[in-house]
Amino acid sequence: MKHAMIKRIAVFLLFALAWSCFG
Repeated sequence: MKHAMIKRIAVFLLFALAWSCFG
């Protein structure tokens, strides 16, 4: 289940990047 965890972390980082750009 490591791949699922990595995918979840990648999505979280993507949201954080978008937040920092729009915020």
